[in-house]
Amino acid sequence: MSARPTISSVTPLRAVEGGHVTLRGAGFPVDQIPQVSIGGQPARVVFASGSRIVVTVPPDIEGGRAPIRIEDLPGETAYVSIGAAWATGLHQVDNPVFDADGNLFVTYSGSRGQEAPAEPEDDEDEEREEDHVDGRRDPEPAGAHG
Repeated sequence: MSARPTISSVTPLRAVEGGHVTLRGAGFPVDQIPQVSIGGQPARVVFASGSRIVVTVPPDIEGGRAPIRIEDLPGETAYVSIGAAWATGLHQVDNPVFDADGNLFVTYSGSRGQEAPAEPEDDEDEEREEDHVDGRRDPEPAGAHG
């Protein structure tokens, strides 16, 4: 007789719509893709094994603490904090990250060839050609300038 499936950890503990959440544990069902819900809404499983399940946070979940359930695992409920939307019209790549100082880092994916305005390194308000970035740029914390 096999041991009862258990959830041992959830990472990250904070997520947003469209982000990935990983459940780690033991004895997860592998004969078929498990049904997982977050906040009572079905979450799409993007990876599953006997010790790890990765799901995408579904849309339209209210911000706050939300239960994560693997169907048919009685008593196994984990929780994740869901961030409320504070901007629209952005294509978020994955979960945002906060550093030890509380700075927020996000990744934005624009259209091919789209240029993002860069924050000038000095206090000049003049727009210059070099104030626009082509290609990649290291992320900066939101609100780092100002």
